[in-house]
Amino acid sequence: MAATERREGTLAERERLAREIHDTLAQGLSSQRMLLQAADRLWDSAPGTARDHVRTAAAIAERSLAEARRFVHDLTPADLAEGGGLLRALHAVAERETTPGLTVRVHTEGSPPDPLPAPVESALLRIAQGALANVREHAAATTATLTLTCLDDQIVLDVTDDGRGFDPRAPAAAAPASGAGERGHGLPAIRARLRQLGGTLTIESAPGEGTALSAAIPLEPR
Repeated sequence: MAATERREGTLAERERLAREIHDTLAQGLSSQRMLLQAADRLWDSAPGTARDHVRTAAAIAERSLAEARRFVHDLTPADLAEGGGLLRALHAVAERETTPGLTVRVHTEGSPPDPLPAPVESALLRIAQGALANVREHAAATTATLTLTCLDDQIVLDVTDDGRGFDPRAPAAAAPASGAGERGHGLPAIRARLRQLGGTLTIESAPGEGTALSAAIPLEPR
């Protein structure tokens, strides 16, 4: 029994680390790669824009380093640790994800409980980061919206985009937005976070019609 418990604990810790690495280091490195590739293409024709890309990549590297240090010590995500709560953190994520080709907006309905449980805040922030990473890398969207809806007994985060969409019923390898291939922890990581909190994930999409992801987490009634 003791050996089984140790093995289960090891597997759970590996899963946690895989999610954290995906939601911090992997996303940051992916963004930096895209920015540096763009800078390389524009270095001669538009040096000012190229330098902007390099500066943005450096800022992402700094943020990723802070996140890495925090998850190694199992601390709150950096955006939440800076204060201001979940809404401010979502706005910070939206601002970082907004590029000349993609506009990310934040919309709220109702006011989140104060204080919102820390595990719920962390999970929703990580879900927003993971969903927007999928939008950035797979959807070819021009706009995306984070909508936080606060009800008496649950809090819901919707992430919608106007991208190419996909068939949610298709196998993972055939669904571009599913995080298949080198992004294999995309949607599975989101589902795992929600499962730990008794939440649910709903995805509505079709080829050519964009995608709507809805993550709902139950709360104690107010």
